[in-house]
Amino acid sequence: MVRNGGATAERAGENWSLLARYLANVWDMTFSLYENRYTVVLPSVARDLGLVPKNQGEEVIVFICGEIFEIWRPDAWIALQTRTRPRVGLLEEELKNSDEGATE
Repeated sequence: MVRNGGATAERAGENWSLLARYLANVWDMTFSLYENRYTVVLPSVARDLGLVPKNQGEEVIVFICGEIFEIWRPDAWIALQTRTRPRVGLLEEELKNSDEGATE
């Protein structure tokens, strides 16, 4: 999209731009295992932007799926669930269709 000049201001509300914004918020993280305990240091950029907690002891939601590791503030997670719930049927259908296309 970007290479062929399709990333224009007029198209900023389209679904591809949501993916671009999402990918812009992806950071490499290093995990450590010590005495059967995993630790991770949250990226300082994310802490400075207020996207993840700055202080120890703050509650978070941790979402892990394959190589995806996300840390959510509880209020943002609840808001996501609320927005997603009405679309679950559509999302299931899209997933089914994408799986069928991948096997052909």
